[in-house]
Amino acid sequence: MSAPQKNIPQSAIHALFYGIIFYVSYQLVAILSLAGFKFFGLNPVLGWVLSQVIGFSTVFTVSTKIMQKTWNQGRRPSGEVIALIDRIFEGAGLRRPELVILKPQNSKIQNAMVTGFLAGTGLFAPTLILTEDLPEVLSCAELHAVLAHEVIHLQRYHLAKRMMGIGASVICASVIIGGWILMGTALRLPGVVVNYFTFGGLVLWMGIHTVTHKRRVRAQEFEADLGAVTDLGADPQAVIEAVRTLSKLSGADEIEKAMQVAAGKRNRLEKFLIDWIYGSTHPLASERRAALAAAFPDVFADSTDSTEIQKVAA
Repeated sequence: MSAPQKNIPQSAIHALFYGIIFYVSYQLVAILSLAGFKFFGLNPVLGWVLSQVIGFSTVFTVSTKIMQKTWNQGRRPSGEVIALIDRIFEGAGLRRPELVILKPQNSKIQNAMVTGFLAGTGLFAPTLILTEDLPEVLSCAELHAVLAHEVIHLQRYHLAKRMMGIGASVICASVIIGGWILMGTALRLPGVVVNYFTFGGLVLWMGIHTVTHKRRVRAQEFEADLGAVTDLGADPQAVIEAVRTLSKLSGADEIEKAMQVAAGKRNRLEKFLIDWIYGSTHPLASERRAALAAAFPDVFADSTDSTEIQKVAA
């Protein structure tokens, strides 16, 4: 199987490391919550559900704040960049939130993101996070496109919708697994049988959750790309050029090349495994280009990705 090269293994290790940290932290908080519920004599199934919700919500909320505190703080951007940020937020009818500049350990990884909720305060307050060298690696039009994309995420409550979707998934899984445990106990089934059913349910939930979460996030990314152009005046070609530049810096373009090779060989299993192991929740650059080309065919009149455009348009 063709394997992505260059930065992909390092990126995958980083993603796996932070994923494990997130999951372990979430379960530690859940276990502490469950112990508290047991102490007060709460129904075990309800206690399990509530502990999972509390654990997930707590870690999901504070994870980006922890990142802000643990990463090195970068230098303040220029006055021109600050003015551009202000103009974009004003164009969306929003106040500029707290601005945090981070200096990643890998200087090739540059990006922007928003955290928090539009009307949130404290830990839930909206924050715009930029990596230190982002304004240097992008043109003015590309930086405008990236910032507008993030503003759309905030304006359309994308993070809140992700949190609600994941929370609903956690609740459903907790109810099912808790129900199995309670049923096994009531029927006096051997502990090993209950454990097998519980583990199987957990694996099934993780698979379904991963697929549905990825679909949700990718739909939001397409929506943010389109909204950046239609609502905030970003150049659609600049949107794609920014995505390509950032993908190349992070090594994500190697994933796309490997998937294209697998698709060319019509090896769906290879393409699926590459996407599952190395892939991001975000769409590929070619997929995002195809989506914008379908929405703005005149802008991308010289497109050579006619197959992808027709696929998205259909």
